[in-house]
Amino acid sequence: MKEYNPNVRRIDLRSCLVAAALSLSLLIAPDALAIDVDIKCRRDLGKGYRKLAVTAFKYQAKCHEDTIRGRDTPADCRDLESTDVAALKSVRKAEEKLAKLAAKSCAQSESPFASGLGYCPAPCGDRPNESFAGVVSCMSCLAKARATSAADAAYPSPQFNPEKDDLRCAASVGKATRILLDRRQKVQQRCRFLADRTSIEESCKEFNSFADPRDEVARAELKLQDAALACAAESPARLGLCAADPAALGECLTTTMDEIGEDTFNDLYPEPFLSLQSPTQGAFFQGTSLEAHGQFGGAAPERYSVYVNNEVAATTSTGGFSHSVQAGSGVLQPLVIELRHTSSQNVLLRQRRTLHQTSGIPLGSTEAAGLSFRLSDRGLDRLEPSLASMVEIDLPSLLPPGTLVIDDFEYLCVIGCLTTDVTINPSNGSNAPPPAVAGFRLGADARGAGVGYVEAEIVLQAVSLSARVVELGCDINVTSDAAVLRGNFDLWWAPADRTRIDVTQLGGIDVSFAGFSADTDCGDGFGSGLLESLVGNFLGDVESLVRDGFTGFLDNQSPGDDDTPIASAIEIALAGFAIQGVLGDSLGVGISAPIAD
Repeated sequence: MKEYNPNVRRIDLRSCLVAAALSLSLLIAPDALAIDVDIKCRRDLGKGYRKLAVTAFKYQAKCHEDTIRGRDTPADCRDLESTDVAALKSVRKAEEKLAKLAAKSCAQSESPFASGLGYCPAPCGDRPNESFAGVVSCMSCLAKARATSAADAAYPSPQFNPEKDDLRCAASVGKATRILLDRRQKVQQRCRFLADRTSIEESCKEFNSFADPRDEVARAELKLQDAALACAAESPARLGLCAADPAALGECLTTTMDEIGEDTFNDLYPEPFLSLQSPTQGAFFQGTSLEAHGQFGGAAPERYSVYVNNEVAATTSTGGFSHSVQAGSGVLQPLVIELRHTSSQNVLLRQRRTLHQTSGIPLGSTEAAGLSFRLSDRGLDRLEPSLASMVEIDLPSLLPPGTLVIDDFEYLCVIGCLTTDVTINPSNGSNAPPPAVAGFRLGADARGAGVGYVEAEIVLQAVSLSARVVELGCDINVTSDAAVLRGNFDLWWAPADRTRIDVTQLGGIDVSFAGFSADTDCGDGFGSGLLESLVGNFLGDVESLVRDGFTGFLDNQSPGDDDTPIASAIEIALAGFAIQGVLGDSLGVGISAPIAD
């Protein structure tokens, strides 16, 4: 019996089964294990990419550490393109190795798309790779960019530092960062190679028991955290690292490397994508069939199939697809395009279109047989609750603090008269509440038979305001059961946009109040004899004066607007009833719904 060795790790059963299956296949059918040319191309390019990324990181790490030591270094350690730096020879050799791998391993691959590398992402062009020379250029750029990001995390602000503890910390953290950069790529590339060869639906993005059965990445992350903990207490802050506390530094660096690791993985194994280029949403067509065209791609495109209305579409070596769809009997024709995993038929991506099997008209033209609607008095009645919730009438804006309610009110007229002003509180900085309403109601009636306008009635319920008797220094609080605003409005199409309703106020606004009451805190004392007269006159005058104030405000144009306040408020509310958006979204077509003369 063999002695148990605790250092020998147990392998996940799923990994064992896959390995056993591969071994069995080797024994039974060696020819069946011939590596697909696209899979081989992807694998070897991944090796070259990883080698270049690690080499570029090592160069920058040494350059940064030499800077900390005070040695002569290039002007910019991040410059990996200089031809004057001898130390960059290793980076150039790694680039040459990548090019040789592409020439050797990808020679039989049909196209960059077939190898899953048909597109070069940012920051290296954001463009299609037309050839494998373009792939090599793209991979070289990406590998160096990711290496630089990792080096920036480990050496954020390298400068001469005589502290030995700081140099020790920088070197230790840098080495652990490099190991993690290498280990993540190695584990994920190995996982994807196995998944590609066995058609296992495993993304390899997560380091689970299948992707990393020996926990290589977890152990590399632990080494990085140990390196951070070994730093002297002040070193992370002096080095400008992402966390000043050594205990938090490891977690911070690990998180940063996770983000960089996602980029290195996506560079080689991009997410699948599906793009339907024609027909467009809501397109019109005539006949019994239509053609669907588009583009798809991502890593391992040989594992994908494109379906159009549950029928397999023809694909090209550059990721194009096309399929002729037989139209049904209805006007509205659905079109569903799916990217599926070929072996399992799992849907990875889906796009939908709704088309119209009928003739269309040019944009801007009017269909003679099109539908229309009339906004009648009955329709206005049904719209009233919705309009009331959408119209905004702000009473404090109608009567802001300091508004003059009574100008030079005369009292104690014996030989001459004393005068006082009454204004909306708080004109003197007191804390009196602003004017307020408890409710709002809207009524609208269409007046036709050659008249052609809308009569609107707006009721402000439970109006309250506080007025200041300036010279007497006291307040009068007024409430009214209702303020009723009546006016006539013209509704027509807006000159700038005939799909919207323009509201114009016809004449003035009639304002009336109901159920006035008032109380005062003026009290007794000088002038108390005139209080009853003052309040009585105030109650008599306030209805006319406040009515005049309301009318004056409501008959004037709003600042920056050609409409009066109520016309503008109703116009904004009616904009919510534009039909073209609702109908267009429902039918999948752009609709123009002009208001007819």
